[in-house]
Amino acid sequence: MKPHKHAELIKAWADGAEIEYESHGIWVDEAYPDWYPEMQYRIKPEPKPNLDQMKRNMTLEILAREMEYAFQNQSTLEGRVWANRLINFIRTGNYQDLTDGVSND
Repeated sequence: MKPHKHAELIKAWADGAEIEYESHGIWVDEAYPDWYPEMQYRIKPEPKPNLDQMKRNMTLEILAREMEYAFQNQSTLEGRVWANRLINFIRTGNYQDLTDGVSND
């Protein structure tokens, strides 16, 4: 007896894999597949990391650390300068606001 066309996918689904089917060139989630031989099914791929979101998260993490430093030290001139730079960066999104007047010694 010949195994079902989708036998491997059926086994993976039974073991908990998420399944998608193709409909007009788009892959659609299917919680309870019908396993029609003429349909195309696949294991749902792992999502790719969103690099733009990762960059924003990293920027926000760095910004939070810099803000903490600036506001803890706002009684000093350096702390006030950093606080103003950070506020300008938040308003404009321009990295130049963070680096104006900073030397790379």
